[in-house]
Amino acid sequence: MRGNRSGWKTLSRTLSIEDDFDYLGEHIHIWYDPDTLQTTQYIRENTKEYRPDFLIRDKLKGDAWLVEIKPMNVNCEQQLLVRTQVAEHYIHQHSPDWKFIILYDQKIFLSPDQEKKFAF
Repeated sequence: MRGNRSGWKTLSRTLSIEDDFDYLGEHIHIWYDPDTLQTTQYIRENTKEYRPDFLIRDKLKGDAWLVEIKPMNVNCEQQLLVRTQVAEHYIHQHSPDWKFIILYDQKIFLSPDQEKKFAF
């Protein structure tokens, strides 16, 4: 992972939430119509796929989130608008107790123990 900055950032994100949250299952694949942004189970030629970075649940409170992580310095406003709408449609249809959140990498902080794991 030495040459892969994205891999390092993913590791730090994972470590930053492991104490308080459980990861739920595999990546979620959300298929949607790019014209309407409505989710669909019917994959066609123009259907697009969106996979949020994590699905997590708070160990104490039980709240669950679909999480999209982005670097703070990347301008991807339109992409995030699409992902937000698609995720919210999916949540409304499948798991109304979930929430969608966009987390920026500069807002991720590691505890001293997590820093040790990251360095290792």
